[in-house]
Amino acid sequence: TFSGSATDVEDGAITGSSLVWTLDNTTQIGTGTSFTKTDIAAGVHTVTLTATDSDSNETSAITLFTVLSVTF
Repeated sequence: TFSGSATDVEDGAITGSSLVWTLDNTTQIGTGTSFTKTDIAAGVHTVTLTATDSDSNETSAITLFTVLSVTF
């Protein structure tokens, strides 16, 4: 589960499609403040959350994480 938030001085809380989640700088994987993604391949990845306000100003936060491959 991915969860994040953004606040703008003029707009207040930024939500919905104004919050875009991207995997490895190439693939949009979600929008909004929270979503679940279960099909990310094993390996090291970056997830970027980009917030866009009503004036089309953007800011982003990037997180690095590792998905382990587990065999039972």
